[in-house]
Amino acid sequence: MRFGMAAKRRVAVGVFWKAMPGVAVLLLLLGDGVGQERDERPASGWIDVTEPRFGAAGDGKTDNTAAIQRAIDAGKGTVVYFPAGTYLFSESLMNTEGVTLQGADREATVLQMTDPDAYGISMASGLRVRSLTLRGSGTPSPRAHGFNGGNTVGAVSEDCIIEEWGAVAILGADNSHRNVVRNNEIRNNAHEGVYFGTGSDDNVIEGNHIHHCLKNGIDINGSRNRVLFNRVHDIGAAGDTVDTVGIMAGNPPPDIATDNLIHGNTVSNCATHGIILWAVSKYTVITDNIVFDNAGYGIFLEKLGAEGMCAHHIVGQNVARDNAGYGIILEAAVDCVVSGNQTIGNGKDGIAIDSTNGPAARNVVTGNVSRGITRHGVYVSAGSLETVLSGNSASDNGERDVEDGGSGAGRE
Repeated sequence: MRFGMAAKRRVAVGVFWKAMPGVAVLLLLLGDGVGQERDERPASGWIDVTEPRFGAAGDGKTDNTAAIQRAIDAGKGTVVYFPAGTYLFSESLMNTEGVTLQGADREATVLQMTDPDAYGISMASGLRVRSLTLRGSGTPSPRAHGFNGGNTVGAVSEDCIIEEWGAVAILGADNSHRNVVRNNEIRNNAHEGVYFGTGSDDNVIEGNHIHHCLKNGIDINGSRNRVLFNRVHDIGAAGDTVDTVGIMAGNPPPDIATDNLIHGNTVSNCATHGIILWAVSKYTVITDNIVFDNAGYGIFLEKLGAEGMCAHHIVGQNVARDNAGYGIILEAAVDCVVSGNQTIGNGKDGIAIDSTNGPAARNVVTGNVSRGITRHGVYVSAGSLETVLSGNSASDNGERDVEDGGSGAGRE
């Protein structure tokens, strides 16, 4: 597929954009960073929490808080191993910097919090957690996060189940960098599945199955983050229109989220939108995602408020189908490319360039397919400036196949 004048470039995940300043650098980081994380190994031996000097018992009855904490305190730079069993604990596990917590298997090793108001594990820099279930009490509480971090650097959660927490399953508050959330199942939590706060950069969220969380599946605020190959569905309660999106990326003003990559994800059955860029964002690449059966829009690029920015984004080769609202909508966006997408059976317009909340300008819509749409296949609202429309295929739509009400630079 040809995306305007963009040059093709192969990288590890098959993304080949080199259309805007900064994007090529982002993709090189993707190709290198993910592989490097996978190659790291603990530097020294293993500690078994059931050894007599620690005394943990995975019997589903014993409160193991003190025993597990003793093992963690002794385990800096090592692996703290949990054999198969259910390990109850009643207080947050602390002092986890540089420790690896390793289960026998994520179905076989369960760490279960019994206090409904406590968070599970402090997500300190360098913490690694693998192959276990981290389970909350199932009671909603604003403190009851599964992992609780902030200013965290280089933490890894991999091949775990994180479930039934009363707040966020994985919370990395503001300024958390180079963390990896990979191949986890994150389910049945009262708030977000994965959240990284303002100014959180260079994080990887890859290959997770995130579902039945009452707030956003993935919510990441910062730059150069990679959201790859996740399956996100059943997010938010029906009718809840606040923070019930599958994947959300951006940054509140005055910070700018830039050079993020959202690639290869499948997002469905969310109470609002599938994928949204919000507030202040630029140079984000959204490619090869499938978004369907969401109660709002499939893919939504939004300039939020007077201080917002939605600029220089690339939306390519996605499939947006059977969403209740727009398939793909760019609101007050400038200098964006929408190319090679399929929008099928959506409830409003297939692809919309909207200037209701400010003028959209110099956007390119090319080589897309829109069919079976309730209203227009491609729609450009009044007030939109210099929109280029070329090579789009629109058919079997309820109103016009292409409705261009703006001041266009190019026409079909």
